[in-house]
Amino acid sequence: MTQASTSLSAEQVVTPSAEPASPESPEDRYVRQFNLMLKDAIECHSVESLTDTLAWGLAIIATQCGIEVAGDIVRRLGGHIGSIAARDRAEAEAEQARMQGRAFQ
Repeated sequence: MTQASTSLSAEQVVTPSAEPASPESPEDRYVRQFNLMLKDAIECHSVESLTDTLAWGLAIIATQCGIEVAGDIVRRLGGHIGSIAARDRAEAEAEQARMQGRAFQ
């Protein structure tokens, strides 16, 4: 991954769950911290460093918690990638329909 090829923006960051986390829950704290780290990485052109650090952290969790957890990490990653890709496709299709005057009001 090269810094020049990243097309991330801080505005793209959303929570991993469909449901908003309750304030001050562990998920809410982690999402807020991650959003701050990602925003900083984008602004400082250091997304590759952040990615490596996050992968290292997941490797620590996987090796400390066992093979089942490693499999769960990979499964969840695939699920999140699929959800984000589906959302992005739906947004692109809606934008295309709006540009072609076919948007439903």
